[in-house]
Amino acid sequence: ALLLNYLSFIWSGLVRFPFLIKGRQFDTILVFAPSPITSAIPAILLKYLKRAHLAIWVQDLWPDSLSATGFIKNKFVLKAVHYLVKAIYAASDTLLVQSKAFIDPVSPLSSQEKTVYFPNVMNDMKEGGAETNNLLPAYLDEYLDNHFCVVFAGNIGKAQSIETLIST
Repeated sequence: ALLLNYLSFIWSGLVRFPFLIKGRQFDTILVFAPSPITSAIPAILLKYLKRAHLAIWVQDLWPDSLSATGFIKNKFVLKAVHYLVKAIYAASDTLLVQSKAFIDPVSPLSSQEKTVYFPNVMNDMKEGGAETNNLLPAYLDEYLDNHFCVVFAGNIGKAQSIETLIST
């Protein structure tokens, strides 16, 4: 069912997107790519139709995440996904990686010249000004400064092994 979901998005995007943007011009197309990376495929078509710059913001490492979760164990399928990801990355103009740790795994799949470290960030609440400081109750700032705290922000699934964090 998950594979059909991925395929239906690609198909819908390839069929519908060109009509939805007919007559409009774009300088850049940004694909936020948590998972699956295949969601970038319709954007590749749009890149060529609109002669636009394509930037993919890589949030998940494919095919690594597929093998890490055990979702796909077949080496032939994993190799096919590897080549698919390589083709998607080759069609992009810029690859934004959300972690410096992503640079090495992404490098064999694309040229390093187009890979840019672009983290998922939030303004520091202590330095962000009055409008952000009002988000925290007064006691919470002091509590966070005086206690050991762990925050897990992101996807929660097999690849993240949340059980490991909870058990430690």
